[in-house]
Amino acid sequence: RWEPLGSEVPLSVKRREHKMQEQGAPKIFSKTFEEAMDLLIESRDYIAFEEKIDSASLGIAEQLCTTLETTRLTSRVINLMTWFLARRAVHEGEIEMEEFLDEYRLDQRSVLFSNDERTLKGLSEHLVELMERSEAFYQRVSRLDALTGNASNIPDRTNGDPSLTIH
Repeated sequence: RWEPLGSEVPLSVKRREHKMQEQGAPKIFSKTFEEAMDLLIESRDYIAFEEKIDSASLGIAEQLCTTLETTRLTSRVINLMTWFLARRAVHEGEIEMEEFLDEYRLDQRSVLFSNDERTLKGLSEHLVELMERSEAFYQRVSRLDALTGNASNIPDRTNGDPSLTIH
């Protein structure tokens, strides 16, 4: 039976969490960062081990859907981790809040989210569960991101295309 690599929290993660708490980082960010790390590790473990097993019995179209959705999953998790690391950099004085507002806001393009129920039909239960959890978590962190600055500070990465925004 396969054992996830992420079953134990690496010492480096524990040190980072302790450092954030020690330096007075808001507890909500420490706990949410920990949740993001857990999601990152679980996603990595799925993609590294389970995806190959799940895809072996699928047809070409289903394999393509699996690849698309794991790419979306990876993009969401990378965006989240970038946001958390940038927030920590602001907290530690490594970057200014203005740079965070200009460069590190969460991407809101709908391409990051699964919109088609037909796509989900051939996917493994674990992948679907990871997708749903990562989407819900992304939306929660997006609300925190919105509290960071007002809407006028959020860069429009959609280039005016309404089909690229979340509805």
